[in-house]
Amino acid sequence: MTIGQRSISAPNDRLDWRLLAPVFAIVAIDSMGMGVILPLLPFYAERFGATPLFIGMLFATFSLCQFGAGSDRLGRKPILMASQFGTCVSFINLALANSLPLIFLARILDGLTSGNLSVASALAVDHSSPVRANRRSASSAQA
Repeated sequence: MTIGQRSISAPNDRLDWRLLAPVFAIVAIDSMGMGVILPLLPFYAERFGATPLFIGMLFATFSLCQFGAGSDRLGRKPILMASQFGTCVSFINLALANSLPLIFLARILDGLTSGNLSVASALAVDHSSPVRANRRSASSAQA
């Protein structure tokens, strides 16, 4: 668009895929992990003698152990790496669990280190142009 003698160009609103590809991979891995684990968790826990009350507590444990990530203080990338590492360790613990307390321990660890979706959304918005930041923020909240 031209105003007088000056040309006004739109801000660069392209995503830097080299920067955000690992973030998208982390979100995909986390989503696939939850998509596989959550439907099977009641049957897995039932195998170790869990009652419906304990199965409900097992689901609630993950949510109750979530804390607000300190990504503003510590940085987004270290939080993403730590949360991905914690998720990996908790998935391994869940796979190797041979008792109900170990399943709870795995879910507690996963809950404590599960800040990656909100941090990934914040990182995507941080690296967006101001024009598209609101739109990206809204679309990442829907995911």
